[in-house]
Amino acid sequence: MFEIGFSELLMVGLVSLLVIGPERLPKVARLAGFWIGKARAMVNSVKAEIKHELQAEELRQILKEQDDLHEFHAALNDSEAAVNTIKASLADLPEEALSPQAVKAEIKHELHAEELRQIMKEQDDLQEFHAALNDSEDAVNTIKASLADLPEEALSSQADHEPK
Repeated sequence: MFEIGFSELLMVGLVSLLVIGPERLPKVARLAGFWIGKARAMVNSVKAEIKHELQAEELRQILKEQDDLHEFHAALNDSEAAVNTIKASLADLPEEALSPQAVKAEIKHELHAEELRQIMKEQDDLQEFHAALNDSEDAVNTIKASLADLPEEALSSQADHEPK
């Protein structure tokens, strides 16, 4: 970290001997050594705490990855079970049901069934339209019959009162 050579240490020692004096120098050296030791112990303690926290975080990360891996294995097992079920179902089918002709026939059957459903819906709509048309014709006939029953004077008097 610091590059202090022997000559620099000797220089610091001589200056401190001259400034502090020979009788107080051992006490000051002990006090300086005590505080340097305390600082080193504190730095080592902080390093140990950081290392401990990093290891704990690594363990949490590993546990999370293991949980993810367990979930993946569970999904994989579910998929394998589904595949096995499908294989068992396919094994129960007759051989001719799996042929391309059988598949084409099934598709055609489904298409015809859909066309029939569409035609039936259109027929229902047409029947509803005819029923509404018949109701309208009945209403027109009822109005015509009511008008035929009215005396001729009632119709002509109303025509006279209309604005022109």
